[in-house]
Amino acid sequence: MNKNLLAAFLAAGCAVGALCPVAAHAQTEQRDYDIAAQPLGDALREYSDMSGRQIIFATDLVKGRRSTSVRGRMSSDRALSRLLTGSGLQPELVDGALVLRVGNGAVPANDGSTEASEDSAIIVTGTRIRGAGPTGSPVLTLDRSDIEKSGTGSVQQLLQALPQSFGGGPNETTLGATTRNGSGTDGTFASSINLRGLGPSSTLVLIDGARPALGGLGGVFADLSLIPLSAIERIEVLTDGASAIYGADAVAGVVNIRLRNSFEGAETSVRIGTADGDMGERQFGQIFGTRWNGGQVTMAYQFSERDALAAADRRFATEDLRPFGGPDYRSLFAVPGTITAANGQTFAIPSGQDGTALTPADLTAGTRNRGDRRAASDLLPRQRVHSLYLAGELDLTSSLTLRTSILAAQRDYRKVALNQYLSAARVPVTNPFYIDPIGTNQPVTVNYNFANDLGAPIDTGRVRGISAAAGLEQAFGRWRVQLGGAYGRQKSRSDSINIPNRARLTAALADTNPATAFNIFGNGTANNPATISKAGRRHCAPTGRCCGCRGAISGSRSAPSIAASAISISRSTI
Repeated sequence: MNKNLLAAFLAAGCAVGALCPVAAHAQTEQRDYDIAAQPLGDALREYSDMSGRQIIFATDLVKGRRSTSVRGRMSSDRALSRLLTGSGLQPELVDGALVLRVGNGAVPANDGSTEASEDSAIIVTGTRIRGAGPTGSPVLTLDRSDIEKSGTGSVQQLLQALPQSFGGGPNETTLGATTRNGSGTDGTFASSINLRGLGPSSTLVLIDGARPALGGLGGVFADLSLIPLSAIERIEVLTDGASAIYGADAVAGVVNIRLRNSFEGAETSVRIGTADGDMGERQFGQIFGTRWNGGQVTMAYQFSERDALAAADRRFATEDLRPFGGPDYRSLFAVPGTITAANGQTFAIPSGQDGTALTPADLTAGTRNRGDRRAASDLLPRQRVHSLYLAGELDLTSSLTLRTSILAAQRDYRKVALNQYLSAARVPVTNPFYIDPIGTNQPVTVNYNFANDLGAPIDTGRVRGISAAAGLEQAFGRWRVQLGGAYGRQKSRSDSINIPNRARLTAALADTNPATAFNIFGNGTANNPATISKAGRRHCAPTGRCCGCRGAISGSRSAPSIAASAISISRSTI
């Protein structure tokens, strides 16, 4: 902004907060401020009287906007930053006067919230320069009002609705369906953000500027499902490559999740929903925050639970697409199964019988029984998430500030899986239920689905994650230097239940005792429970563990990027 623009402001009838000259030391001098939350125009005039600084702004620019409360002893720069938090406005110094303008990623006028995020008025994702947005790089901002109006119940739902977000990649809908675009790197029904389809490992996720612990197989993406939506102040999405600032994992863009670190008061949220009565959703959130002279603390808790969505409740969720004009993709493994004789000829086993009195005459030659694995599974797993967030800030001296935060979460899931552990079983002539359709007295092969005997295959597991960060900020006049560090750890475990134990199944099929032998020629209702217990197994495996510590010394941001340890100092533009 130049003198001509300043003159245009004045000619348009701009409100002038104070006409007194600004002392050279006014920007760094520590003062006591006590400004209540009120209409922004009134708050700016009160701030101008207290600080002695001249502020120029258009009345239409502040109309309908409210300020946050500012209390305590601090510099005038810091007081103004807190006052403008959440307004979407930025101050720019023009010929010794501060002129307000719409900032990068500006948000609409708020509705009276008293929340604040330290220095949010002058810090923008995608640049290390205070008071300026990233040149040529668009930053999309979703503030608290946008989040509440979206109607979504989780971070992944909110971000996946963005046009720049690719639906593929690791998330709870792709696991088990495809391995493309990194979907195979997930084993616990986590959720990632995949900007422009370049893969989740190319999209950097930050929490208040710090990298959280990564999830998935080998730790390749940030699990968004562990972040409580009720604790988020805003989300900044840099939809362009930012590898020059953040590193190679930001080629597709950056998602910076800003939490409600300066919330004041108490807020309770309850969410109950359903999808056509087939899938229920329940959510409870509680956040507390308080501020005192020289410090503040915020604590938030959220519990979310969503039922599984069965494929049987959706007509389109089937492997038989013939009713829709498509082909039949049903599996060749079914209940009852299909016998393949020694000469390769197939015989379908009839339904409605348990295999104890089956004869060759009952079989249907030249046909196969088919089974719909998809219709017997869940489209979405049952998810249950507990999240706890705690943040604090303490002014150790008039120019030295300590900030700490910790996010801990646990997610449990359960899903009826798409049965992928299917293979033909060889039945020897010693099996008491053995049938040879062509009379060769040789072993036969049966394509059989063991779901009726062992139960539906179940994927279940638990994910636990913790991310902690701490930092010191020292102000030297208009310069700031920060020292910070972060620690993160995420551990996951996945259990697959009701999987056939091939070694024990082979022994049960060769058993000559009718009371303990496995009968594979019926509908899965005639087998001894003890035999079934031996033939099934539970596969347990830790699917991922990620742990790391990072640190940085920076003067550019209140939550410094930690792509690499470095020393950098920047100068504020206000």
